[in-house]
Amino acid sequence: HRLDVTRRLRLFQQVLRAVQYAHGHLVIHGDIKPSNVIVGTDARAMLLDFGVATVVAAGSQAEQASQDDIALTPYYASPEQVAREPVTTASDVYSLGVMLRELLTGERYQTAASRTIDADLNAIVLQAVKKEPAERYVTVDAFWQDIEHYLRKEPVAARAGTGWYRTSRFVARHRAS
Repeated sequence: HRLDVTRRLRLFQQVLRAVQYAHGHLVIHGDIKPSNVIVGTDARAMLLDFGVATVVAAGSQAEQASQDDIALTPYYASPEQVAREPVTTASDVYSLGVMLRELLTGERYQTAASRTIDADLNAIVLQAVKKEPAERYVTVDAFWQDIEHYLRKEPVAARAGTGWYRTSRFVARHRAS
C-alpha cells in the first residue's frame, strides 16, 4: 500500500511484539518471513505459521533447540539454522532483520549496508543480522526499542554513541527550539 517508513516500522513493531510474546512463552518461531505475516484490514499485523516452531524447555540456560529434520526458508534463515546448529531466540532476531531490510528497501538482503535507507535504520538492520548470534540484539524487545528510538529521533543502540551523533539526534528532536 506504499506506506511511508514510519507506518512500515509501526507495523513491523507489531510483528516484533508477537515474536517477543512467543519468546516469553519459550517458543522460537524458526521460520519468520514475509509470507508468515499478514496485515488485516484493521492495519494489525499478525504472525502466522508456527508449524516449525520449537518449544524450549523451561529453565533451559541457553534456550537452545535442535534443528534436526526441520524445514526452513534458507533466505530468511540464520547462519546457525542453515548450518543445522542449535538455535536460540537470536535466530528469530536474524530473520526479523532480513525481513526489515526487505520491508524498507524492497530488495533482498545481501550481507552489506544499504545506501537507500537512513544510516540509523541501516545500523539497526545490520545489528540484527550479525553472523554471530551473541552479537545480535539480545532480545526482540531490544530490537523493538531501537526502532522506537529511531522513530523518536533518539540515538539508537546499534550505532556508536559518539558525541557528534548524540548531538545530531538531540538537534533533530528539538529542531523547533
